[in-house]
Amino acid sequence: MFTSCPICNQIITKEYGVVHFPHESASVTLQSPGVNKKWHPRFYKANDASMHRISGQWFDFVYDNRVEEEDICIFVPAKGGRRFRFTVHLLRAERDMHAGPFVPPYILPQNSCLSPLQQIIVEDKMQTIQLEAPLYVAIMKNSSVGVNGHYVLEFGAQYADTYLPKREEPILLQHKGKIWHTKLRIWSRRMRRVLDCGWRKFVRDNRLQVGDTCLFELKNYRKKLTMTVHIIPSDQC
Repeated sequence: MFTSCPICNQIITKEYGVVHFPHESASVTLQSPGVNKKWHPRFYKANDASMHRISGQWFDFVYDNRVEEEDICIFVPAKGGRRFRFTVHLLRAERDMHAGPFVPPYILPQNSCLSPLQQIIVEDKMQTIQLEAPLYVAIMKNSSVGVNGHYVLEFGAQYADTYLPKREEPILLQHKGKIWHTKLRIWSRRMRRVLDCGWRKFVRDNRLQVGDTCLFELKNYRKKLTMTVHIIPSDQC
């Protein structure tokens, strides 16, 4: 794990540095999810120590992202051959006690869970969204994206019973300024709520694949039931 020194150096363990950082002192590139700005601290290799460090513009990264003591930074090496470039996911320490009943910021289907990295990426995305209701997090399965010939997305009962209507009706899906017309259908007496009509076109237009994550953001106070969909490709998780 990574720890910060009082003079605002970032310590990198030797084991991690050997695999992911330069083999000699050099600049590296850091980026934060959803932010265009990049930071270029310098990596200092310590040949005779178990720890390396980065400094210089690391202070700027800390200042710009409001990193505080006990926050956790997870360095994810960039994919696609970009050497020594990292996306830094920030997991903030719990500092405030929740007042009143706690409402989870997102809901998963029953018996589903996120990996630690998926959780961090979802929470990073949530910081850019002004929520009107908890997000519904759906990881695409074969039946969601047509691998077995079906294009159906089922909402988990916990989310559907609380936030979705108990009748069939149209749903507008929004993504990057475009709109898709789908329909919420109810299967069986157990009130299973699914998207099928129109969902196939949404999947194909956005090239969804197994393992991609969709965050469904319910937009309240609209004349028609509307959800903004935020897509996290599987290669980012």
